[in-house]
Amino acid sequence: MTVRNYYAPGLDKTLWYTPDEAYDRSHLAGKVILITGPTAGLGAACIDEMCGFENKHRPSKVILVGRNPSKLEKTAAQLESADIKSSSYVSDMLLPKTVFQVCREIIAAEPSLHIACLNAGAFLTHPEGRMLQEDGLEEHYCCNFLQMAIFIEELAPLLSKTSTTECKGRICVMGSYTTMAFAKGKLDIEHLNTKKGPHHSKTFMKPGDLVYAQSKLMQHVYCKFMYTRIPSNVTLNVACPGAAPSDTPGWGGLSQMYLYDQILFPILSRIAGFKRLSEGCATMMHLIGAKSMEAVSGKFCDFGYKYRSHSLNKPTDLEVFPSENYAIAESIANETVCTELANDTHKVIKQLRSKYEQYIDVSHSIRG
Repeated sequence: MTVRNYYAPGLDKTLWYTPDEAYDRSHLAGKVILITGPTAGLGAACIDEMCGFENKHRPSKVILVGRNPSKLEKTAAQLESADIKSSSYVSDMLLPKTVFQVCREIIAAEPSLHIACLNAGAFLTHPEGRMLQEDGLEEHYCCNFLQMAIFIEELAPLLSKTSTTECKGRICVMGSYTTMAFAKGKLDIEHLNTKKGPHHSKTFMKPGDLVYAQSKLMQHVYCKFMYTRIPSNVTLNVACPGAAPSDTPGWGGLSQMYLYDQILFPILSRIAGFKRLSEGCATMMHLIGAKSMEAVSGKFCDFGYKYRSHSLNKPTDLEVFPSENYAIAESIANETVCTELANDTHKVIKQLRSKYEQYIDVSHSIRG
């Protein structure tokens, strides 16, 4: 892991961690962790790191939530080979019905949960513009934002029940640098889940970059509202991985290109701060694994997304972006916007829960 000089001359040393503090994972020992999207990209990188721990530092169990049963089986086998127990649940994040279903399954089957790592998300590249899923909601809104909000609302009671005075429950969300780099910290509140609204920046980015960035910005805005409203013995924080290309569709096969490792990645890492997945997952691993994050809530963890090496910034308030010279994201800092998004989201969740309540059956679909 490459670390930038965090004791830069003239800057406040208290703003940075030491490497030992930043890469502390000791809180994970013996814990039950849920992770969404564990079979590819940053989620798989988190699994890889946990499997590499010494026995005494490993979690006792990892609850896997993903879309592809065969990939979940492979990930479960990887955990088993590292002597880590697991259980697997199938859910499509595009479909709220299956998210409600999997939450009910987990609550029915899992007696305890210490940490919810809400990593799942997607950059859906539709050249023709925004697309709606079967409930009439924009796809990025569902698979990046709404599913996160449902998991927070549904699983917070289980996390609270498991919490102790020495160990609060943790909800950790995988955010994105695009909230500032593309969306500029300003939420388009009029087009949250509609077919209309920003879609493509017309830059070198693939179609969908703006709607993706808006959905990730929603995460920050919603978490800013919710972290003081979930049970007081549960914390809620957001991580930024930076640009960490993977084999997921949004990266368009970039990491599979000819001579990517030898030529393209070194160039991109130098000029745009691209990172390996093992480096990109470091902020999420810090939120879920560092003892220093005990009882810390409403924070944003950013280890520097403009540089190849890590800048070990201590977590800031959710609206503050260290990589943007500690700039403030307008919408995250705006209490009215946060409240409006939260109220709209609660309304959507209530409507969908009522719509699908009669179809949710936890008796036959648990995988373990």
